[in-house]
Amino acid sequence: TQAERATAEVDRLTHRIDQVLALARSDAGALLRGRTDASAVIRDRLAEAALIAAEGDLILDAFVDADVVVMVTEAPLARVVDELLGNAFAYARARVEVSLSVQGEFAALVVEDDGPGLPTAERERVFNRFVRGDGAAPGGSGLGLALVRETARACGGDAVAIPSQLGGLAVRTTWPVASRS
Repeated sequence: TQAERATAEVDRLTHRIDQVLALARSDAGALLRGRTDASAVIRDRLAEAALIAAEGDLILDAFVDADVVVMVTEAPLARVVDELLGNAFAYARARVEVSLSVQGEFAALVVEDDGPGLPTAERERVFNRFVRGDGAAPGGSGLGLALVRETARACGGDAVAIPSQLGGLAVRTTWPVASRS
């Protein structure tokens, strides 16, 4: 109906405004470093994402190590997880996989799908603001992956796009692990 389409458009625009505000905070250095239990944040976001996955007939697998504490506040980390899951759900054919593990001084959060993937030439540029891949799903703004990378880098980590073992795309973010004191 027309009311449902209007509500969907308002939701889409609200999401874009939230993304722009998050990028502005990132530019202003407003991301605070703090200690966050990344395992708990990711499990929480996965619980909500499981409902979305079920609606889309997607399998959502998670491999989350326990007690991974990183140097980023909770809200930016949760936003990154949501952006990565949203992207994966938009492109997945049947499966999305999320993993969190400690690798040296960094925690690696990887979200991957079994979708069409991304050509090598596009894997770096999709992290630029307002840039979308040539085969991008309709409705995006090109801000999601920019937000992911800028957030990770502001906290001392990074984000890269790599081929997924599932056949599609994987986005690997890294986060400094909090010292055990």
